[in-house]
Amino acid sequence: MVLVFDTKEHPERERADALCAALQVAGLPAHVRPEDEQGVDARLQLWDLGGGSHLMHRYGTGVNLARTDRHVRVAAPDRLGLTLLSPGRWTHEQYRTHHAGDRQQGTLMLVNQAAPYHYDRRDRGVTLAINVDRTELDVPAEVAARAAQNLSAATTLHNLLRTHLQSLLPVATSAPEMLRTLYPSTLHLVRALITAAAHDEERHRESMASSLTNRIQMYIAAHLTEPDLSPDRIAAAHQISVRHLYAIWPRTGRSLSEAIIEQRLELASQRLTEPGAHSLAIAAIAYACGFTDASHFGRRFKDKTGLTPRDFRNRFPRRSGEADCSSMK
Repeated sequence: MVLVFDTKEHPERERADALCAALQVAGLPAHVRPEDEQGVDARLQLWDLGGGSHLMHRYGTGVNLARTDRHVRVAAPDRLGLTLLSPGRWTHEQYRTHHAGDRQQGTLMLVNQAAPYHYDRRDRGVTLAINVDRTELDVPAEVAARAAQNLSAATTLHNLLRTHLQSLLPVATSAPEMLRTLYPSTLHLVRALITAAAHDEERHRESMASSLTNRIQMYIAAHLTEPDLSPDRIAAAHQISVRHLYAIWPRTGRSLSEAIIEQRLELASQRLTEPGAHSLAIAAIAYACGFTDASHFGRRFKDKTGLTPRDFRNRFPRRSGEADCSSMK
């Protein structure tokens, strides 16, 4: 990880210039102007993903960023940014396509850094982006341009990538070494989204085939707490047969159903250590993690950890005033 910029490290009168320099270092050669030069407050982080790609996270006050034809002529990195902007008062324009922020949810966009664009954020917000060399994605420039103008049309993949991008940030902050492990599957998914949005059928079929296992694993993670998650449902969601699902499932020695139970047990372990866990019945935690039978959960949990859920929870201190409402040994 490289921490490029933090306002706390600069005197107030120098923060606007430091922010401009930091964005340049982050690979954004452009005209940069803070919305409020007297109150700049920002933090910018980069994590190297390999292959010239990186994950960028920026939090701070508003900024006006204009990448003009002149900037493109001087320096035009052939790089695409899958960018998630938090809700708020902002606009973004590229390829004559206009995006505007809202107050409901973040907006996922594809930004071509080899073409002019204009971004204006007037309030405090968050930018999270994966910046990837276009050659790494193996998509022509015209395909990327079409995708950038129509990204949200690929609804399922669009929502999947939004969730995936958000999930990378806690990984980056807690276990950054895992980012490079996740990078190949991330590339597959980004390519699938781009080719779907661009209606490039041949490349899209190839991308969907190569990303199928990754998409299934992400689908399981997203729906893990839902009791009706089953091989039939997973196969239907990906328009394949259950037989095909079993055929492509990684040969790890665990069946698909066992893998789901293992992930639910891991989630339950986390929930049992959280603040307030002593005030919840063990059965409630089991149901919240996708189990439909508290007794079955208790047996499987003890098989995995050697402890009952209650004994496992009791290894962690109870907060003052927190009652033990568990009804299951």
